[in-house]
Amino acid sequence: MSTEVVDLLCNLCRKCSDMHEELYSKIPLAASEFYFFLHMPKRKKYDIQFVTREMNLSQSKISRTVVNLVNHGYACRETDKEDKRMLNLCLTEKGLAMWDHVQKYKCTCEDRISELMDDEKKAVFTEYLAILLKGL
Repeated sequence: MSTEVVDLLCNLCRKCSDMHEELYSKIPLAASEFYFFLHMPKRKKYDIQFVTREMNLSQSKISRTVVNLVNHGYACRETDKEDKRMLNLCLTEKGLAMWDHVQKYKCTCEDRISELMDDEKKAVFTEYLAILLKGL
């Protein structure tokens, strides 16, 4: 049985992790906060339930992440105006600036990938990665 694909994916994960570490070492964020800015879409306001689903973390881990984001001035908590039981996470100007900073890093990574393959190969690669992610 061959493990060539898995070996390549593991190496790709390691290289991506190294690239994340490079940026992560330069910014004052905990891992889950970094993950928030890396993976969440840009919004001024987030429903906490949406954050929990998107980040795929436990409720306690999300709670700690929210506390850290608030304590570091990247976000504030706000009770939903329509449903007082719901809590929203609102990015501050500092939080929006950090989101932009992390996204610039993502664009740099994307540019490095684009240097290695033309648009057609990149589209096929993207399609196959989506298939893998959905199926695993």
